[in-house]
Amino acid sequence: MLQLVGFLAVEPPNLEHEEGIRDEQLRVFREIRPLAADCLVRGQLRGYRAEENVAPDSTVEAFAAVGPPIDPWRLEGMPFLIRAGKPIATIATKAIVSFKRPPVMMPAHGETNYVHLNLNPAMEIAIGARVKRRGEKVVSEPIELQVTHRPSGDEMTPYERVLDDAVPAPECEPGSWGTAAAMKRAADIGGWHDPAA
Repeated sequence: MLQLVGFLAVEPPNLEHEEGIRDEQLRVFREIRPLAADCLVRGQLRGYRAEENVAPDSTVEAFAAVGPPIDPWRLEGMPFLIRAGKPIATIATKAIVSFKRPPVMMPAHGETNYVHLNLNPAMEIAIGARVKRRGEKVVSEPIELQVTHRPSGDEMTPYERVLDDAVPAPECEPGSWGTAAAMKRAADIGGWHDPAA
């Protein structure tokens, strides 16, 4: 969930640097102030204390809702709310971005414009906006543009995709000190130390 916050709050990264996105996300995480008690709600699944090997007075949570305070000026007044846990009604990973109404009065009452990002169980992007209804009266109505991708049976699960993206394993020669990419990684600081030397 924090990864999603990082992607939503990130400043435009330097894409010429291979770790530009990571650096900007790290900046977001550093700007999250320590949580105060009023920023966090915890919960425990009913019946958890009756499970085997669980202390009858356990206070371990299975649910949390948090509003992490983020400080950058660009996000001033923008609340971030995260909710996760076992007793939630459905399994889903979703981010909802609601846009602020501009200070100019517009003929739009009710919901603001938004972007919904669903990552699990189906990948879905929805963009919602209020537009002027046809006719002479200045009245708005909501519309939504939605794109959904439902994975087929031969596609990787989200966890498989993360592992595949995070741990590529190119081949290297037996008896060598690793891959060419590993050698390149240390080239600008004098290369790797040879333990046999």
